[in-house]
Formats: sequence, structure tokens, C-alpha cells
Amino acid sequence: FQGHIADITLKLGTCEKLFRTPIPLGYTRYSVRVLFVWLSLLPFALVDTFDTFGNGTWWEDKPQPVLVFAMLFIGFIFLSIEDIAVQIEEPFTILPLERHCDWLERDVNDMLAINLLLDDAHTNKPPITTTEDTQTPTTTPPPPAMINGDNANYRNV
Repeated sequence: FQGHIADITLKLGTCEKLFRTPIPLGYTRYSVRVLFVWLSLLPFALVDTFDTFGNGTWWEDKPQPVLVFAMLFIGFIFLSIEDIAVQIEEPFTILPLERHCDWLERDVNDMLAINLLLDDAHTNKPPITTTEDTQTPTTTPPPPAMINGDNANYRNV
């Protein structure tokens, strides 16, 4: 049991270290600026490639929006990758951590309750209960037949 608590504490410390280590703002801004400049200059690099795209076809004399569609597609892909990178840099903002904390707290409380019951069973102490009106722990008295040590007359009802 103590090993599980130590393991959970170690993992919590690792998560806190990740949470408290900031990604430099300059890194995020620099990557967005480079991507913006690259996407702005890309049409000039691709204009020669798409200039002869429609030659020899029936749409040769019509406007050809192929470069526009190619730029929209390439821009969407690269901006999506950049957005995913920003979300990976800050994983705790997109994860449902409150729900996970509630689950973890419930599981830890269950483990503690089971551990207390096992300890009470091994030491033959009567279980500790609480009354709802007073909220103070009280000890459950043993059955009358058990006080004198006479187990023969004691029955579970």
C-alpha cells in the first residue's frame, strides 16, 4: 500500500514539474512568425509550377484557381500542425484534470478505508463508526455473548 502511495506521489511530482516548466513565449511566437512568412512567400515560389498547369487542356484560356486551392490546403495543414504543437506544449489546459483528480481522490479514500479495515481485523479491534448527528467516532460494543467469552450462545441474526 505504501508503495502505491509513493508511486502516485512521484508521478504527481513529475506532472507538477511539467506544469511549472514554461515554454518560452519567444519560441511559440518565433515558430508562428516563421510559418506566416513561409506561407506568405510560398505562392511566389509555386507560381511558375502552376503557370503551365492548364496548357493543352480545355480550360487553358480560363482562370485557374489551382494555386489558390493548393495554398489553402498547404496553409490548413501547416497551421493545424502548429496548433497541435501549441496544445502539446500545454497539455494540462486541454485535459479533464478535475475529473481525474476526483477519481484519484475516491480511489485513495477507498484504499485507505480498506487498509484501516484490514488493520482493525488483524488487531481484533472493534470497527470505528460515526453517528450522523454527532460526527464523532464511537466504538461499536461487542455482542453480550462475546463479553463473557461464551461463543456458543452467539448467533449471527
